[in-house]
Amino acid sequence: MNEKQLKNKIKNLKDVFHQELAKIERSKKSGCGTEDIYTPKLTWFEAAHFFAEVLSTRHSNSNLQKVKKIFTNLF
Repeated sequence: MNEKQLKNKIKNLKDVFHQELAKIERSKKSGCGTEDIYTPKLTWFEAAHFFAEVLSTRHSNSNLQKVKKIFTNLF
């Protein structure tokens, strides 16, 4: 695997992680019970939480608060 392929793999993992976080956020509608909140089925999702730091540094402060809220509510 060369450097370009590795960078592409990492980017894809971060993108999928971010998509899963977005699914969780979208599933949290007003009045929904906890059983209705989306639960990621990716086996590596729990291990990939270090991506949250990387992703949050690329967003504005308002998005950073949203990412922190997602993690707070997730655990």
